[in-house]
Amino acid sequence: MGLRNVVVKDKRFDRENELQEIRRKSAGLSTRDAQAIHDAVPGVERVVAKIEVEAWKVLSPGGRAKPRVLGVSSDYPTLVKLTLREGRFFDRTDEDTHAAVCVIGDRVRRDLFGFEPALGRPLKVNDQWLTVVGVLESGGGKREIQGVTLEGTANDIYLPVTAAERRFGRAPLKAPLDELVVSMAPGTPVQESARSCRRCSTAFTAAPPTTRSRCPRRSSSRAAAPSASSTSSWGRSPASRSSWAGSGS
Repeated sequence: MGLRNVVVKDKRFDRENELQEIRRKSAGLSTRDAQAIHDAVPGVERVVAKIEVEAWKVLSPGGRAKPRVLGVSSDYPTLVKLTLREGRFFDRTDEDTHAAVCVIGDRVRRDLFGFEPALGRPLKVNDQWLTVVGVLESGGGKREIQGVTLEGTANDIYLPVTAAERRFGRAPLKAPLDELVVSMAPGTPVQESARSCRRCSTAFTAAPPTTRSRCPRRSSSRAAAPSASSTSSWGRSPASRSSWAGSGS
């Protein structure tokens, strides 16, 4: 089976003054990019957003943990094949309402709740209380699925990406999102679609609203490759620098 994902990561910069200059022109990778790509690029099945929350305190009434805390889209389990031991993963309604719910890995469950039930119990990340709605099956270590690298999930906490955006602060110069994973339908030319995703995001985030129509539309039977001028512009423009990795079809 070929790989069918395009991974979009917000670019990191070593020099703060360079990042400040870029942020004057673009907020960076955001849910608007996700929606633009979903609406415009042919062959897109789903666009999954991800944020890593800077967690400096995670506790429950009976324990403490040091997990990785991630805000993700509600269809994240479909992309990375997460398996639940009990409960449920949060759904689109939770995402739309910025619900204070979470799904936890097996190690987090042990650290915070011991041998007691975890479902429906509260836990606190930084200053925000979340309710456990699901517990993941104990899994293996780091693995790769359809070109997406997945760390072991035992020490993870997942919450809706919208809740992560709204409830947890980000450093002023950080982009709203850390990563997008664009999942393409079987048979879609992924490398060509990656170029179209890049062109679409560049037009959407870097250009004034009156010029956003340059983003390719789904009405095309195939994703349009960027012109020579747009490819060159991508290489020079600091306002839209993201790190793109297209998995081979």
